[in-house]
Amino acid sequence: MRRSSRSVLMTSVVAAWLLCGPVAGLAAQPATPAPSPSAPVGQAAQNPQDQFVPIKTLPQSQSEQLPAQTLVMGAYAFVWAVLLVYVWTVWRRLLKVEKEIRALAGRLGEKGA
Repeated sequence: MRRSSRSVLMTSVVAAWLLCGPVAGLAAQPATPAPSPSAPVGQAAQNPQDQFVPIKTLPQSQSEQLPAQTLVMGAYAFVWAVLLVYVWTVWRRLLKVEKEIRALAGRLGEKGA
């Protein structure tokens, strides 16, 4: 019984690793360069993070910088996998307790007779 729980745990860890593998590669994307500190004070900064720019004036890109759909689907899949493993382990422990209760009831019935 103990060996099967270890194999289930290892299987769930491998499944989570496979599901989150593509997501981990997104974190390795290079960051945008910082603005140079030698820029004149009177001029507007060239880095869009230094000033407010309305979304309508930004250039349209063909793809998102951070694919949210992949991240959300990976997170939901991971949570569902963990939840299913948890429910399965609780179900197995409940079956074991019910079996022990039946055995105890049988032993008590034998003593009473």
